[in-house]
Amino acid sequence: MSNPSVSLLLRSQGQWVQDLFSKSDAFLEMYRVSDGHSEQLVYRTEVVKNNLSPTWEPFKVSLNYLCSCEETRPLKLRGLGSWAPRCLVWDHNSCGKHDFIGEFTTTFIEMKKAFREGQAQWDCVSTKYKQKKRNYQNSGVAILVELRESHDFAINFNPEDDECEGIQGVVNAYQNCLPGVQLYSPTNVASIISKVAHMAAAEECTGEASQYYILQILTDSVVSNTADVREVIEHASHPPTSVIIAGVGNTGFTDTQALDRVEPPVSLTARGASPQPETSCSLCPFGSSRR
Repeated sequence: MSNPSVSLLLRSQGQWVQDLFSKSDAFLEMYRVSDGHSEQLVYRTEVVKNNLSPTWEPFKVSLNYLCSCEETRPLKLRGLGSWAPRCLVWDHNSCGKHDFIGEFTTTFIEMKKAFREGQAQWDCVSTKYKQKKRNYQNSGVAILVELRESHDFAINFNPEDDECEGIQGVVNAYQNCLPGVQLYSPTNVASIISKVAHMAAAEECTGEASQYYILQILTDSVVSNTADVREVIEHASHPPTSVIIAGVGNTGFTDTQALDRVEPPVSLTARGASPQPETSCSLCPFGSSRR
């Protein structure tokens, strides 16, 4: 199960002057465009006053809400057979009648590729100006300054209060979240292991540690980021933490079984930490336990 969140930081550069005696008061809107040309507002930034090269505050949205987790679908025409974010830039007016600056259309996978290659820049185009002005190229450019994905999210969709009461609370939260997420690979679990290890370490630092943390991960597919998981498990071997990965189904978990014997890192022993005689992670295959 995955509903990763995406953190984006955008800025604009070289905007056209919309007002006679001042610069633009720009804000950006991001829409999800679906089959049938329907649009749903995903996010609206704050207004940056009197600035032709504004940088908006970073924002975070779920990938499901941004593009229905359809990040690999190619975008050919807006709203025809593809899910894609559509971005519009406006010049804010206090009367509520905002001036349209320009727009661009892309897909999430194109955003990631462009960001990796250092080319995350799109022309903000106004069809109105393009038709009227012969040498028109754009009304400025939008630049993706930062893009981060996180596969660690609360299944109750409340990051401020992400804990459940008892096993039944976990089951209820899981059942309630299923309509809002999509089950798909990759299976990235390093971040959640690291989070629990940090919680245990913080508890230990109080000198009054009274809780032992046991993290159980249920997965029907192979853990994809094995190297990262191995590293965080190594560092989780010192705090009061155990990790149980339950492989459910008929998938071969050969690669994941390599995590069953992870030794504490040498750096911990060098600092005087007591070596762990037992591994802090175990794999429990349940594929042959069906009734």
